[in-house]
Amino acid sequence: MSVRADNNVYLGTPDPGPFSNLYVNGEIYAHLVKVTNSVAWWDGVFKKDYHLMPLDKLEKFVNKNHHLPGMPTESQVNENGLDLAKMNALLLKKTEELTLYVIELKKENERIMKLFNEKKGN
Repeated sequence: MSVRADNNVYLGTPDPGPFSNLYVNGEIYAHLVKVTNSVAWWDGVFKKDYHLMPLDKLEKFVNKNHHLPGMPTESQVNENGLDLAKMNALLLKKTEELTLYVIELKKENERIMKLFNEKKGN
């Protein structure tokens, strides 16, 4: 371990780049990690005015770009690392969007089953 003149702490072979106050060259184990940040949380997905991308457009986007809209690409993460607070907020947003898609699909399935049962009954 070393503390440099810049008051940054380095564990292992230091190679922190210009942005770290603590650099660990190895794994970190903890019972609890709290990440505080002013990242916007995504409960807005459940508001009436939220625009959920239609599934056909989402499919086209994914087929073209090989990642979900609004999510960082593999090359971006490899180049810049990952902000845990932002990623958790994005993952919550995607989970909430998935929930809305599942609700939509369930309703559609129920409509189809109702039509099927009506036709079957005739």
